[in-house]
Amino acid sequence: MTYTNLPIYIGQKNQSIIAGTVEETGAAIVAMNVSVDYPTQTNPKRLLGKSIDANDQFLFDGASEVGLSFTLLAHTSLPASSEQTYAFLTDHALGSATGTNFFPVRVGNNLFGKCFLDNFSINARPFEPVTIDVKMTSYDPPRNHTISGDSSLPDSKLEDLLDSNKLAYGHTVSVSNADQVVSEKILSSISFSKTYSRRPIYKLGDVRASEFFVDTVDSEMRIESTGLERLIDHSGRKLTSDLTLEVKDYAGQQINPFGGALAGAGLVRATMSSGSRVTAQNYGMQGGETLIPNATIREVIV
Repeated sequence: MTYTNLPIYIGQKNQSIIAGTVEETGAAIVAMNVSVDYPTQTNPKRLLGKSIDANDQFLFDGASEVGLSFTLLAHTSLPASSEQTYAFLTDHALGSATGTNFFPVRVGNNLFGKCFLDNFSINARPFEPVTIDVKMTSYDPPRNHTISGDSSLPDSKLEDLLDSNKLAYGHTVSVSNADQVVSEKILSSISFSKTYSRRPIYKLGDVRASEFFVDTVDSEMRIESTGLERLIDHSGRKLTSDLTLEVKDYAGQQINPFGGALAGAGLVRATMSSGSRVTAQNYGMQGGETLIPNATIREVIV
């Protein structure tokens, strides 16, 4: 099997399948890589007064939760039927609902159910495509299945999916209110990440989690520039207005999973809200180079 037979599809919130919500041709996303991790929770079976049984060496003391990680490109103009493909990256109730909604994800022809968002990061550098690194956990993965590819790719949509003019790049994004933290003369890179920590609840007699409680949600942004606004003290520095990275293509179009509704609340973008705090700064220089400072901003959401 080659990479051409392993596309990724993402369905809509709280659905168990993709075909019943968004057609396959509309659920495909522009992915650069994918990794699937099948762990087991085991302990060596060492019992008092008994030697190790070669045929029974381990105790299985927990559910197996499958990890999915993949890197996406920020595509601003997907086909109309897939307008909600990127919805899982938003905290809006129609999207991930701050980590409480789950999504079906298909890798090739293997369907992973109840996929919750654990972490995503948006990375922007000059003259490079904006990338989005995603980590999810599937609580209803395929078991005892073969790795299956998809031999019927959505060819009718590939022209749109591969149109480079519809991708966001580092030189097409915009940043607002970064002067609270760094010099805006030259912003050389920005990375934004959001992490969701949750607790699955397992009932007696059931091997699959029935409820999921979100414990914490945190955001972090790291900005590299040509200068710091000013050095922080022991308590850092609080932002007085939202610092936002707008993910746009060359024509100014943004990723809007909800087709212009919600007054911008559904846009895929990176925002550190007013009240977030600069918690770390760093700067350095080498011979023959210019000053390279960076700042880290953190926000506690839940």
